[in-house]
Amino acid sequence: MNYDITFDKTIQNIVTPLQAHTSACVDTEKKIKLIFLTRQLEILSQKQFSVNDYCYALQLYPKCNYEQLRDFLVLPCKRKLQYITSSIDKDQVLRETVDKVQTLQQKNVFLLVDEVQIGPTVSFSGGVLSDMAENNRDCKVTSMLCVSIEVTWSKDQHFGPAKDQHFDLVKGPSLMISMTPVHKLTAAYELERVKEAAAAVERAGGRIIESITDNHKVSQQFGKLFDRLGDCSATAKHPLDNERVWFLRFDTVHLLKCICNNWISEKGQKISLDNGTTGSFADVKKL
Repeated sequence: MNYDITFDKTIQNIVTPLQAHTSACVDTEKKIKLIFLTRQLEILSQKQFSVNDYCYALQLYPKCNYEQLRDFLVLPCKRKLQYITSSIDKDQVLRETVDKVQTLQQKNVFLLVDEVQIGPTVSFSGGVLSDMAENNRDCKVTSMLCVSIEVTWSKDQHFGPAKDQHFDLVKGPSLMISMTPVHKLTAAYELERVKEAAAAVERAGGRIIESITDNHKVSQQFGKLFDRLGDCSATAKHPLDNERVWFLRFDTVHLLKCICNNWISEKGQKISLDNGTTGSFADVKKL
């Protein structure tokens, strides 16, 4: 018993300064890693898990299946994870997240949509196959369609006449609201899940104004399924309200990451376009 108490105190002495450093960290990627590291230390002694523990693990190690993750991380067994997720009132969590924004103005929400590749796996227990894709029950999961939210609101700043009025968009809380196991994701299925997520957010008091995706082919097709407004490809009719506008945005940082993963990291730093033209990163360096 004395050993356990000493161990818990030692863990707490490590966790406390890490939490303080995490709060002050402005690098988003580094902050995610610090949060995950801190949680791993905490649950070594507490053994109190949350869905975020799994979400962070998947985000940091997307190529591993869950059993592989449990080989070197502190994570609950599958049965415990299923119990945790089934007992969550998702609508209540959404309401609490949106309500953190204490303002009389509209609580605008961005939807961040991303597909994360994972190692395919399947398990059999109690006569039921698990780890099968939601969009195709005959296929193993090969990726996760993740939808998260960023809650924001507008802060008015007046610098003189009304025409010179400036609006600042203030960042609020964020939340991962759905992770759907899929195989060969299609734009139509992505749109279906996004509309479901948007409806849930608006029921909770948020106001969806846009979606942010990468520039993958599926995401391009996803954008084309919207009813565009005029010649502007970035605006469309809101799928939940024809009188409102839905903005379609691509994540520039994600595009740069794709260039790194699919071009710079390739052998010879070459990429084939349409199985014909070959682009060499050496030529880009010369420019």
